[in-house]
Amino acid sequence: MQEMSLTELLLHIQADALPYLVLNKKKDVIQMIAEARNETELWQPCLDNANLGRILALLITQETEDIQKYTMSLLRHISPHFDEFNLADLLQTEPLATTLHVLKAAADADESRKPQIRTALNQMASMILVANGESKKGSQATGRFLHHHALALMAQLTDIINDGPGKRAPFHERRQCIKAMEEMIRIGKNNVRIVRPQISASILAAMADDELRVAAFSCWASMMFCFEESEIDILIETTFYLINQYWSTFEDISKQLSEHLINFLLEKQLPTIEKYIGKLPSFSHINELSDIELKLSKLRSPLDNRTAFFLFAERIYHETSGVVLHALRELAEYLQRHQGYLQASAISEQPDPIVSNLIRALLDCASRYNGFDAEISNLCTQCIGLYKLNPEASYGEREDHKLYCEAIFRFLDYAMRWVHLKRSAPNPSPREIASIEKVTDFLASFPAESISQRAMDCSAYSRALFHLEQHIRQVDEGKDSIHDRHRLVQQVQDIYTHIDEPDGLEGISAHLPLLDIEQQVLSHRKAGRWTAAQTWRLEVLGSYVNDKQYVLSIRRAAMELLRPRFSDADISALWLSSARLARKANTMHQSFNAVLRASKLGDESATIENARLLWKEGYNRKAIQTLQGAIDSKVFSQHSFAEHDASDRNIGTQQNMLTARAKLLLAKWLDTAGQTSASSLREQYRAIPLIFGQWEKGHYYVGRHYKKVLESERALKPDDQSDEYLTGEVAKLVIENYLRSLSYGTKYLYQTLPRILTLWLELGAQFDKAPEGKVSLSRELYHRRKMQLEALHDILRKHLTRLPAYIFYTALPQLVARIAHPNLDVFRLLQIIILKVVEAYPRQALWSLFAIMTTKQASSERKARGQQILLHVKDRNIKVENGGYSLPSLLRKGERLAEQLLLACNNGDFQSNRTTMASITRDLHFNHKCTPCPLVVPIEACLTATLPTLTDNLKRHKAFSGDVITISSFLDEVLVLGSLAKPRKLTARGSNGVNYGLLIKPKDDLRTDQRLMEFNGMINRSLKRDADSSRRQLYIRTYAVTPLNEECGIIEWVEGLKTLRDILLNIYRSRGIVPNYHNLQQMMKDAVVGDKNTKIFTEGVLGMFPPVLPNWFISQFPNPSIWFTARLRYTRSCAVMSMVGTILGLGDRHGENVLFEEGNGGIFHVDFNCLFDKGLTFAQPERVPFRLTHNMVAAMGIYGYEGPFRKCSELTLSILRQQEETLMTILEAFIYDPTLDLQKDKRKKHEVVRLNPQSVVQSIKRKVEGLLPDESIPLGVEGQVDELIKQAVNPKNLSAMYIGWCPFL
Repeated sequence: MQEMSLTELLLHIQADALPYLVLNKKKDVIQMIAEARNETELWQPCLDNANLGRILALLITQETEDIQKYTMSLLRHISPHFDEFNLADLLQTEPLATTLHVLKAAADADESRKPQIRTALNQMASMILVANGESKKGSQATGRFLHHHALALMAQLTDIINDGPGKRAPFHERRQCIKAMEEMIRIGKNNVRIVRPQISASILAAMADDELRVAAFSCWASMMFCFEESEIDILIETTFYLINQYWSTFEDISKQLSEHLINFLLEKQLPTIEKYIGKLPSFSHINELSDIELKLSKLRSPLDNRTAFFLFAERIYHETSGVVLHALRELAEYLQRHQGYLQASAISEQPDPIVSNLIRALLDCASRYNGFDAEISNLCTQCIGLYKLNPEASYGEREDHKLYCEAIFRFLDYAMRWVHLKRSAPNPSPREIASIEKVTDFLASFPAESISQRAMDCSAYSRALFHLEQHIRQVDEGKDSIHDRHRLVQQVQDIYTHIDEPDGLEGISAHLPLLDIEQQVLSHRKAGRWTAAQTWRLEVLGSYVNDKQYVLSIRRAAMELLRPRFSDADISALWLSSARLARKANTMHQSFNAVLRASKLGDESATIENARLLWKEGYNRKAIQTLQGAIDSKVFSQHSFAEHDASDRNIGTQQNMLTARAKLLLAKWLDTAGQTSASSLREQYRAIPLIFGQWEKGHYYVGRHYKKVLESERALKPDDQSDEYLTGEVAKLVIENYLRSLSYGTKYLYQTLPRILTLWLELGAQFDKAPEGKVSLSRELYHRRKMQLEALHDILRKHLTRLPAYIFYTALPQLVARIAHPNLDVFRLLQIIILKVVEAYPRQALWSLFAIMTTKQASSERKARGQQILLHVKDRNIKVENGGYSLPSLLRKGERLAEQLLLACNNGDFQSNRTTMASITRDLHFNHKCTPCPLVVPIEACLTATLPTLTDNLKRHKAFSGDVITISSFLDEVLVLGSLAKPRKLTARGSNGVNYGLLIKPKDDLRTDQRLMEFNGMINRSLKRDADSSRRQLYIRTYAVTPLNEECGIIEWVEGLKTLRDILLNIYRSRGIVPNYHNLQQMMKDAVVGDKNTKIFTEGVLGMFPPVLPNWFISQFPNPSIWFTARLRYTRSCAVMSMVGTILGLGDRHGENVLFEEGNGGIFHVDFNCLFDKGLTFAQPERVPFRLTHNMVAAMGIYGYEGPFRKCSELTLSILRQQEETLMTILEAFIYDPTLDLQKDKRKKHEVVRLNPQSVVQSIKRKVEGLLPDESIPLGVEGQVDELIKQAVNPKNLSAMYIGWCPFL
């Protein structure tokens, strides 16, 4: 036991000791307690709220003739300060605490002393009532007094009896409180019936504890003896359940009390017994109660099936879960025995309504106990399953009809596939065209609404939607009655209730003019908002069960069966996992239940999760207090661990880990709540790695704290900035702690490494420059900065030897880009890092060095340093893993390949604006002697390093597969695209025999595209980690981009793409619609002038181009299920890229830059030159945040941009806000890179517009925070998405776009 000082001991025992010290007039000891409390007067500890009630309770229960005189004399002996009070005054100060301790005294006293204590309580009650202006009325005073304070007393009692997680009271104290509660019932009788529900709940919970069962049942029996008939009415079923449930575990005293209680009820409450006899369980299996069961059986009369079902339904609705469970067990047996009645009812012309009532009771019961009591939920499901319909009832007819419909569907599918293939064939003959038209007309003759209905009958919901939506579009085009459209939309809504896509249902609801209650219930239910739905339906029982929760429950059940191989600690860990999942899904009741389970298994770490729950529900102060209390009391040192982790070292490590987790959580909450000073907060963060130094997250958050300090200092005026900031010490602390974080894991790699490099390179460049706003740099500041930079370089060198090379490989483009850094010491370290990566992964990393091998800047510092690095590579005569090459020979082969690729990129004279074929040797003068090349094929799959999982060993982790795919040769056939730069598609044959398409693009700096692909990769990781976006499979399609120099590079070719422009113009051409761009441009100019002219665009321009993109989906994906999946993928990918593009200020989204994946319908964006709102600087500024033209909206389905597009946009934007720090870290490294010419307008070579990097960063931050231009109040996620959609579809904005953007497509 930890040693305790005298002061600590006095403070610890004061509440228990002071009553007896006052009673025995020990003024000297009381004086010592006062001094320990930093008080000077003896009366001060006595009048403390925590002590006064205990003191008064002990004094007034002493045997004396005059309680008031006796009590006050003792108090006045302690201090004359009490001369100012009488006893009533003091009792009124702490009536609850005094009453509670008097009741506890009565509970502990023997029967001979109880009357004395009860008399004292009555006198106390009388004094307080008189003081409050009420009359005493003799013996009724106690009852009325208890009636006033019953709720407050119960709150204090239950807080101890039914302890929550992390605060288990000692057994003797809990039992004492149960006895005190029994005393309150005996004294107060009906006066305390107001707290009957609280008493019942508390006792029922205590009954489950073996140590408390005797006291708990005695208290329950007192309630039955003392309360009047109306309360007995409510408790009778639960009483019989308790005796039935716990008889086998009852001690003799409880068994005797049970017999006495039932006999009392039979004698005094016979009408109540007779009223409920049909619902009361039998005692026939309890031999000791055979006499009582004989009396009860005489009261029971035989029940018919109908009455039995009625009584079961009522029992299932009982407020006590134990009664419900008992009823369900009996019902399951009863249903097995009475199948005949159920079948007779099912096939009769008028089925018995009692059967449907019982089903409703079972459904309601299942919903009420879902997630709380698995046995009850399972029994409800079992009982519902026992309702078996007559197997012959119209089954044959239904099956025949279904088979017939499915045969028709197969024919329709075949015919649609045939039409699709024939239309895809080039140059069809007139006869083939006629055949296609004939089959198309035949397919159109089938009524779409009828097919949809038959598909619904067959549960083919995608097919039903496929046909019904086409029919609705025809209704829209024909401008039929609004009533018909609303009716059809309601049918679509009904289809969506059967599809696992809640976003679509919400989108449909947005298009209905008025939602009735049922439609709102449907929408809430499918979205998983069960509380809002307020009801359950049979067809959705069990739907949307969280897969992870299900797996966890299976694992817990398996562990329970395999005890003692698995301990309480193993099972409690799974309960806490369930609690975390439920908390993140906002199912707080389920989370709290899981925390309670873990706590009951003795897992002290449940305290942390309980505190998290409090924080989540907005009880910030309580959460902080709970967590701080747990840390201060060192409950984590008592944590029990599994046997296989029971070594002293493992236990110590896990204890430290748990404490560190709690400390970090506390620091984050204090930081968020702003409840502590900056210096104290810093100490809170810095203490975490001292507790557990091997924890990646601990170091990361220390660095993150210093980063916040750095940013706040940066925002200050130069004269207000601290020395620590000006000298670079704060930046060094950020870097140092981030490096420590990387030493223990890669979870925060993309938050830390780009920031480390940016800060380091900035420090190295600025250490000899004057601070911002200053003319010159003082000598002292120069020396201090130099010292900080040298210290930082020592730290970097130390960590460089420890950190694996794949850490730096992820930032290799950023490292290579900065080799021309003005500080020579910084360059030397950069060189060491680059060489470390190249030596570890030469086949992959050398692709990043080609840009410095082949740079066009002949006399630049960049080229000279690049050559220096290459010389060092050539000097490293080491063997390359998985091959017979040395590093220098690998480099030589790579250089030869790079030279030939550059030649192929720039050679050839291609004048045609059409896509043409060429020869790689004849037209591009490519020399095949550069192949085979041992470098990997430059595609995403080969160039992307895999990071270790949480359980991997960081240093032994293999970032790339051993089976690398290298370049064997290039095929001679080259595809030359018709666009201005004439990019060429080469085909490389890999060492695995597979052909890979590589697009070499001249006259374009692809370094920006490369960095953006890195950024999109970070977005994809965030989307995958989020539960909601992962379930919707949100993603951005990425591909490898490899710059060869500042003017050309390689882009991974993605097969199966078609531009939006080609798709739409081909369909319009087939309908005889050809755009006249000159006329359209003039109409759009006219539409912009004045609000009244908007119709020129909405009716004139768009009227010439009806939405046809839905037809492409229908023809491209004739199978309804695949069509639905493709359309959903299109809508979701469109939403993700719209939000990401908006944040990045991505413009120039004309029809050639937006492509479709022909295999799955996903959106694919190319050409990222127009970034950071550069579109606003065009001669005709862009007005829309992203492309959402009428064709794109129509292709999303009849709900348009409501439903999946809006929901996925909100999800994406929400994740971007959550990941703001990571997002800005990567973007700042990108924006501030001096080698990237982001400011040049590549479409207008003669015109250069410079963007200020700081203003770009600020603009992105404003967007992420929800701030519109010139606005100071941020929008929420939903509000921002709504505003962006309005801007994107605004006809005035669309008509103001330049003609090449084609807003009419």
